[in-house]
Amino acid sequence: MEQKEPWQERWRSGRTGWDHGDAHPALFEIMAIASREGGLSKAARVVVPGCGRGHEAAALAESGYTVTALDFVDEAIQQALSLYEHVPGLTFKAQDFFLEEPDQYDALVDRAMLCALQPDHRHEYVAKVSEILKPEGLFLGILFAEQDPPRDEGPPFMLNEAQIEALFGSGFDLVSWESQPNRATPSIITREWLCVWRKKS
Repeated sequence: MEQKEPWQERWRSGRTGWDHGDAHPALFEIMAIASREGGLSKAARVVVPGCGRGHEAAALAESGYTVTALDFVDEAIQQALSLYEHVPGLTFKAQDFFLEEPDQYDALVDRAMLCALQPDHRHEYVAKVSEILKPEGLFLGILFAEQDPPRDEGPPFMLNEAQIEALFGSGFDLVSWESQPNRATPSIITREWLCVWRKKS
């Protein structure tokens, strides 16, 4: 399981370069795909793991979804609450994603968590995604494809097509998959995957 201490240290020292101060520019594009091609309704219960300061979670709640936002770093949740505690339909939980109860959510939105995990924790993460989603629930991923300069060490860790297929192909059906330049700036991530997968029934 992912170690909490390195992430606590990042938050305490202010090393949160993945945070651009607002929701990711592709968030509503992937939500539109999920609605149009995946049948996601506005009444959906959505979970955002590794939510950080909660920008994506707040944007989703403000759009009418019922959102639970999780982060296992207390400092992250404290900062998220300071920004978005007032948003209706949004619940923040200082909790490890891997401790969530099964069959709760219609969709999971991953802005950066999978790519932040150590690669040997990926299969455990995807298994948990499947467990907490309701039957035919959707995984919506904004996943990192390329960075500049390229480097092997992380986080973040890039994902290629074969790795994503190996993670999701057996337990999920592909709804939509596209590659696009990262529009969140500044960022070392130059290209991202927008993926929507449906949990197999």
